[in-house]
Amino acid sequence: PGTDPATARALRRTAVAESEDDFPRQLAELRAFLGGGFPAGHPYEHIAAVPSGPRSPPVWLLGSSTWSARVAGQLGLPYAFAHHFSAEHTMPALATYHQCFRPSRELDRPYVVLAVHVVCAEDDATAELRALPAGLTFVRLRRGRPSRIPTVEEAVAHPWSPEERAFVASRIADQAVGSPETVAARLARLLEQTRADELMFSTLVHDPIHRLESLERARGLFADATPGWSGPPGR
Repeated sequence: PGTDPATARALRRTAVAESEDDFPRQLAELRAFLGGGFPAGHPYEHIAAVPSGPRSPPVWLLGSSTWSARVAGQLGLPYAFAHHFSAEHTMPALATYHQCFRPSRELDRPYVVLAVHVVCAEDDATAELRALPAGLTFVRLRRGRPSRIPTVEEAVAHPWSPEERAFVASRIADQAVGSPETVAARLARLLEQTRADELMFSTLVHDPIHRLESLERARGLFADATPGWSGPPGR
């Protein structure tokens, strides 16, 4: 289920953590429900899931590791990778996905969405200041003290250790935080490196006005992009 350990346990049906070996089985069951049913004799063959068949939603695999990339590739599913918090695993995971990909009823070629932390402001300094609360949020999460995203003032007042500052700086370096020119350059570099088909922006800032401003500035970078996106190519 992802998220932190306490929330993950709350989302499970039992208190016992399921292993990685359970995931392929659960995914196969989900695809059978959405795809129109189970073979005769299966315990679930008389269960009718809604919606299913032609009206069922597409199945994507979200991941942040090479394990999920391998599963997505072997099953021929579109893959969304969490670069915004697992940047060190991005290139190995996407390489694994492309290497393991097998055409399926959903896709005839690999299809990748890359989730990127984007904070776009009038200049680099302003964007980095607005991104600082997200950095503190991840510092707290890393130390086992998850919290809501703090204000810029709270983040500035935090007694940053050298290790914490280095951690936040390394996170920003792998994302797209800065002026429109900086963001455009970093996104272009990411697209070139990853061959991603789509970008998904994650803008973790405290002020919703700043989030909207960031998205509007980022949208302006793609003003000349070809309209009419229709999703992953099917068979």
